[in-house]
Amino acid sequence: MRRTHKILLAGVAACSAIISVPATASAGVVTPQAHPSGCTYSIHGAGINGASAKCSNSNGGHYKALVICEDWDNQKVARESQKWVSSGYSYVSCPPMTKPTSAGIMTKAS
Repeated sequence: MRRTHKILLAGVAACSAIISVPATASAGVVTPQAHPSGCTYSIHGAGINGASAKCSNSNGGHYKALVICEDWDNQKVARESQKWVSSGYSYVSCPPMTKPTSAGIMTKAS
C-alpha cells in the first residue's frame, strides 16, 4: 500500500510540473498588409492594343491593369487583367476590332 501511495504521489508531481510549464507561442508574427503605392497606368495602341499598370511599391498587396475599349459603333467594354501581380507590369488587351479609350488600375491589400 505504501509503494502504491508513493507512485501515485510521484505521478501527481510529474503532471503538475508539466502543467505549470509556460507554453511558448509558435505562430509567426502577423504584419498588416497595405495597398500598393506609386502606381501608374497607361493606354497602349498597336502591339498591345490595351493598357498596362505598374506599382513601385507593393506594400504586400497586389494590383492589375484595367482598360475600357470602344468598337467602331462607340460601344464600350471594360476588361481587367486575369492575374494579380505584386511586381512588374500588369497587361490587359482589348477585344478584336476595338481600341483602348481609358486605362486604370485595381489594387488589393493581400
